[in-house]
Amino acid sequence: MKAIRSLPHVLSAELIFSYSDEWAKAKEYLDINKERVPEILNDDKVKAEDIVYKGRLPKGI
Repeated sequence: MKAIRSLPHVLSAELIFSYSDEWAKAKEYLDINKERVPEILNDDKVKAEDIVYKGRLPKGI
């Protein structure tokens, strides 16, 4: 925060955390539907440029 505050033209900077019900609902939705996401999209070993897009993902993702 000190680095941000020291920038020219920055009057003040604060770090604020919040938790919203919206985030909880989105996480629940993703947890319920995680099996519908193709495995390759969750594989950290696969590079994005190696994924072949064939024009369709399961509806609702």
